[in-house]
Amino acid sequence: MFRWIAASLFRLAGWKLAGPYPTSLSKYVLMVAPHATSKDFFVGVGARAAIGHWIYYLGKKELFKPAPVAWFMKAMGGYPVDRGKTKNFVDSVVDLFNNHQEFRICVTPEGTRGDVTELKTGFYYMALKAQVPIIFCAFDYARKLVYFGEPFRPTGNWNQDKVEIARFFNTVQGTRKSWIQHYLSEA
Repeated sequence: MFRWIAASLFRLAGWKLAGPYPTSLSKYVLMVAPHATSKDFFVGVGARAAIGHWIYYLGKKELFKPAPVAWFMKAMGGYPVDRGKTKNFVDSVVDLFNNHQEFRICVTPEGTRGDVTELKTGFYYMALKAQVPIIFCAFDYARKLVYFGEPFRPTGNWNQDKVEIARFFNTVQGTRKSWIQHYLSEA
């Protein structure tokens, strides 16, 4: 019932899905950019409902407080991330991939709604260590479009792969962020 409501609101708001959404993949890291507004959460929930696949997401631990909010965030598929601790969160997520037949996780590697010149690389190493593809997903607010790219298999060479990531996001309207230009200038 909730999925139907969320998908309906997504469509009523004028949003659409585009690109080759990987309906046959049971495991992947969904890399979403740009992370520009708090509205991203609602667009993402609507897109997830429209797709019909459950996708967990990572969020900063502060979003999971107080208790009623924590319950809601976890019920929506959230995993809190403590960005201040040095524990190996990447390995924790890799364990989730290894212990489930089906597991998809959404990550916003910009790490903030502000402009950045470097992405946080946790999403990359989660996919690499779990041996799952990364699905690029762009939110195009100008055209109300959630656009998906082909599955991308990380090679282990971050310097090479980050250029490919930037090339994809550079083609999507509304994603002209500093990190894209920075990575493309290194190519």
